[in-house]
Amino acid sequence: MAFTTMMMSVFFMSCKKESSQPSNGDIIGTWNFASMEADGTVSQEYTDGFGTTKTINTYDFVTEDNKGTVTFDGSTITSSNLSYSVDYVVSAKTYQDGVLIGSATLPVNTSYPASSSTATYKMVGTDSIYFEGGSMFMGGVTTEIIPSGAKLAFEGNTLYMTQFVNQTKIQNIFGLPVTTATNLKVIVKLQK
Repeated sequence: MAFTTMMMSVFFMSCKKESSQPSNGDIIGTWNFASMEADGTVSQEYTDGFGTTKTINTYDFVTEDNKGTVTFDGSTITSSNLSYSVDYVVSAKTYQDGVLIGSATLPVNTSYPASSSTATYKMVGTDSIYFEGGSMFMGGVTTEIIPSGAKLAFEGNTLYMTQFVNQTKIQNIFGLPVTTATNLKVIVKLQK
């Protein structure tokens, strides 16, 4: 469930451009977690004695059964009893030396138990937020939040946080360097 843990890290770094530009004073307070939607791809690529293999997984979902709150206090964001479920289909395509060798779809229906966490932030201008770091606990796993920025926007009593995640990382798996590239758009919706 590395993808889900990564998605919850992304939760603290999102945005959507709408009608008005919020400020730090506008976001201070406690918000109900209304939803998180994500769409994009996560790919993994490695080269071995048989050539280069690349698998691309495509995600597109909106969370359901959303519960919990998110509180901004001017410098810290705190989630409390945050939980949700997802029900969607992952599409996967595998290529060998650039040639499609297989494709599959996998239904995902999972609920994530309530968790709480904190991270520090700073406002940047009138419509952006920068998350300095912190940690979060989700589904029994503690993960570090990487420094990142996001845009903010209001629509009535709803705060949208949207982030474009473009991250590449190389890990050694069973002696092979595997490159993982994440390209996602994530929108978190909070309501007062």
